[in-house]
Amino acid sequence: MKKGIVALIVSAAVCATTFMPPANAEAAGMSVGASTWYSEWEFESQDGSTINSEWSPMYGPVVGIDFAKDWSVTTVFLTGNYKFEPSGIPMSINYRRYDSDTTLNYSIFKWLKVFGGLKYMRYDARDSGVVPPFGSADFKHYTYGPGLGLGFTLPLYESLFALANISVMRLHGKTTDNNMADTYCIETGYNAAVSLAYYIDSMSTTLSLGWRHQYFESNDRNTEGGNSKLTFSGVTLAAVYNFSLGSEE
Repeated sequence: MKKGIVALIVSAAVCATTFMPPANAEAAGMSVGASTWYSEWEFESQDGSTINSEWSPMYGPVVGIDFAKDWSVTTVFLTGNYKFEPSGIPMSINYRRYDSDTTLNYSIFKWLKVFGGLKYMRYDARDSGVVPPFGSADFKHYTYGPGLGLGFTLPLYESLFALANISVMRLHGKTTDNNMADTYCIETGYNAAVSLAYYIDSMSTTLSLGWRHQYFESNDRNTEGGNSKLTFSGVTLAAVYNFSLGSEE
């Protein structure tokens, strides 16, 4: 439990660089804002059967700090509720999901950056009703671990930019079920995101609109058989305010 809390505090978006502005990093600066990811969750079980959730929004804060010349740290934390309605079952299943990344970014060129950091994913469920943020749940699943990726920035016209990011992850964690013994798992997968970003100079604010796709496989180390496959795809939207923490050199 303590490890999960530490990871949550330290973590938060291998997609974080998607939401951060393509700004000049000559001066130290900070960025704060909000982001949302309106997506669908597809779950494929080990026997090959699939089920899809209703489209739902995840939402949360964005924070970034530029320092030195080409270095920055970015954090995104998202949470939202997903609802499943399995056929043949006269009830819905609600999950509260968390997706959090903290990344250290280094700009090799103006158009290319590398980033790595910690990722934390979690989803909770209970027998009935929507699970509130950080509320009680009968079922909890969480994983955390490293991620590594590349980010690309393409100037299009004046303050309009195209952004693309791709990253991979390998996570460890466990599932806690009130009706069963704890199980441990390994999850591997990737994130891919593309977006258009527009910087409003008079407001020192960057607006971005794009698409994010996340895929990972969850391998239960306590049982034999194939992996469960989880896919999240949908539209991203973010607004980030940027301000200087000091003068340019």
